[in-house]
Amino acid sequence: MHLRKDMTALRSFTPASSEAHQLAAHSTRAPTELLTTAKDRLVSEASVRATEATNRAYWTMELSVASFILMTTVGVIAFLLAVQRVSLLPWRG
Repeated sequence: MHLRKDMTALRSFTPASSEAHQLAAHSTRAPTELLTTAKDRLVSEASVRATEATNRAYWTMELSVASFILMTTVGVIAFLLAVQRVSLLPWRG
């Protein structure tokens, strides 16, 4: 419903002659130049986002490796303490 009303309003819009000349005067660039500018902005924004994603991925990998090393160390220490306790039980009598 809103689309039909908007389209009707758009069709009925006729800018005054001076407004049309002002709009034409401000659009001195060719459409291909505008598209090229838009493409360049899009590519640079995508590049920035890709760099941020790569940095976050590296940080996540480093955190995963550090967590693995920490948990392995804790596990080895717990295992060695358990073996030491079990091996000293016969000596305590």
